[in-house]
Amino acid sequence: MKNLKETARGVQVSFTNFVAIRFLIAMVIMILTSGLVFILIPEVDESRRLYGVVVGLIGLVFSSWVLLTIISVISKGRVLLEIEDGYLINRKHRVALQEIAHVQFGWHSKKKSGMVFKDLIITTVRNEEYYFRYYNLLSGQAIATFIEQYMIPHAAADYRKSWDSNSKGVSKKLI
Repeated sequence: MKNLKETARGVQVSFTNFVAIRFLIAMVIMILTSGLVFILIPEVDESRRLYGVVVGLIGLVFSSWVLLTIISVISKGRVLLEIEDGYLINRKHRVALQEIAHVQFGWHSKKKSGMVFKDLIITTVRNEEYYFRYYNLLSGQAIATFIEQYMIPHAAADYRKSWDSNSKGVSKKLI
């Protein structure tokens, strides 16, 4: 898989240029569409004008925020997640694989940004939650493969047993 790269010390998960460019183009189109609302506003009656201003502003602010976030992520390098020397690592967190008690990935409502960007949510044996954001730049299949092949074999023993008995693999039931 293109997104997974094995290194001497572990494995890296990175996005492809195609996905990043496609995401940037989509955000630019959304910004232009929101801006188009302001051009068309003078031609509608007053009751619809207020509605157009509100929708245009919300779309403009949201799309701009997502665009700036993605540009920031892309400019910092292609590797979003990494397993190195027994730790799951991203730019903000470092979690020992043997402390992993539960893994979940996809959209969620635990944080506001989880409704916009997909996360890999790790719960440790000490009941701490860590959010490894991958900004919708990785496919569900890539994350599922990463979890099944590189994380689960090194997770806490109780979770491995529960995974083996309760799951037929996340790659078959993607979020």
